Amino acid sequence: MEAFPDYEVKSGKSFYVKVPEDKVVILTKAYLKEDTERVDKNKTIYLRLRVDGRRLVAGSLHPQRRREQVLSLTIDKDFQISHSLSNGSVHFSAAIADRNWDYRYPFLKLRVCSVITYSKSDTDSTDFDDEEEETPNKGVQDHGDE
Repeated sequence: MEAFPDYEVKSGKSFYVKVPEDKVVILTKAYLKEDTERVDKNKTIYLRLRVDGRRLVAGSLHPQRRREQVLSLTIDKDFQISHSLSNGSVHFSAAIADRNWDYRYPFLKLRVCSVITYSKSDTDSTDFDDEEEETPNKGVQDHGDE
């Protein structure tokens, strides 16, 4: 898997991505840079994709609450990226991988990993077995993998 430079998509424009035949593009992040003084601070910015003539909303940004959105979108066809920001740019990060790369489980393909260690003194000495379990909110239903 190889990363490529960030895409800058200006307001009112879309960016066309041509996916090579034996590759997939993995969109990993969308973000606003710091130079957004002219941006309406109360408007949600929608991140849009157009794949095979279908329009999709991939996520959203907000200038005050969420300037960055982590994505995990794997696309194997040519597509267009755009957004609803009326004044400014949104930046997208992505990577290219082989089509046969198992993108559903990328952690299995990593060659380098970090190991986090902690000592007993780093943890809280609270006994978690005695705590009560939280009950789910009334009216919330789990529909499984529909």
